[in-house]
Amino acid sequence: MNGRVKKFLLLFLAAALLFGAGRVQQSLNADRAALGLTHMAVLENAPPMLAFTTVALGGFRGLISNFLWIRANDLQQDDKFFEPRSSPTGSRSWSRPSRRSGCFRRGTWPTTFR
Repeated sequence: MNGRVKKFLLLFLAAALLFGAGRVQQSLNADRAALGLTHMAVLENAPPMLAFTTVALGGFRGLISNFLWIRANDLQQDDKFFEPRSSPTGSRSWSRPSRRSGCFRRGTWPTTFR
């Protein structure tokens, strides 16, 4: 088969598949609306920066969150980020302990960054 004919057939096939996907997407959107599966509410009276970020970066939120997660994991592996330790006083993890508790002598007061 000639190279030009092959490119034309592949272009025609891509256009046909794109058209078919658009038709299927319309029916899927109608089914989602009919079944109430759309979870996102429309932003009304949002600050301009939030509205811009939501519109401009909408599809890339997953990629950005993955990048930040991987970066935090790499920093933690390189000992450049420290997780807070549990407090000696129980569930109050950010309360300042008293001098009588002895945590200053034992070195168990929670620290985030060193």
